[in-house]
Amino acid sequence: MKDECYIILLIILGLLLGGLFYVEHAVETLKFLNYDEKTFFLFLLPPIILEAAYSLRDRAFVENIGTILLFAVVGTLLNIFLVGPVLYLIWLIGGGVKISFIECLIFSSLIAAVDPVAVLAIFQELGVNKMLYFMVFGESLFNDAVTVVIYNMMVSFLSIDQITISDLFLGVAAFFALWNQ
Repeated sequence: MKDECYIILLIILGLLLGGLFYVEHAVETLKFLNYDEKTFFLFLLPPIILEAAYSLRDRAFVENIGTILLFAVVGTLLNIFLVGPVLYLIWLIGGGVKISFIECLIFSSLIAAVDPVAVLAIFQELGVNKMLYFMVFGESLFNDAVTVVIYNMMVSFLSIDQITISDLFLGVAAFFALWNQ
């Protein structure tokens, strides 16, 4: 009970201070809130992934790294490259706002990342096998990395008028180069 009161008090304090700052400096606050995806990828995402990766320092994770990578890389790529074309086919059949095939792949790369927070909480509560816990957690972590790389690759393809085979090979090479960094 004591912890909940402390957390609620901190939330209220943060809302009050944030409200005061907003009223005092409304224009500067709105400028501060406008940031692009590069800011997100360079400053906000790395600490989240680093914290998650640090919690994976366990033997059960290392022993199952091959299976985890198979689920994360192959599963995510299948998800992206099956959902994207299906979305494009739905658009071709239904019409509506003009959307390109690359834009469908960009959207599918955004929705391909899954967040198993609820599943992992239930796993922890039930005390499931450690191997299963780390497989789900590790797959989620690597899944996020795959979707970020594919998203960036598809966004770069958006600026190309005619995508050639060499562009695709360069994209695949960039995927593995970014994956190995």
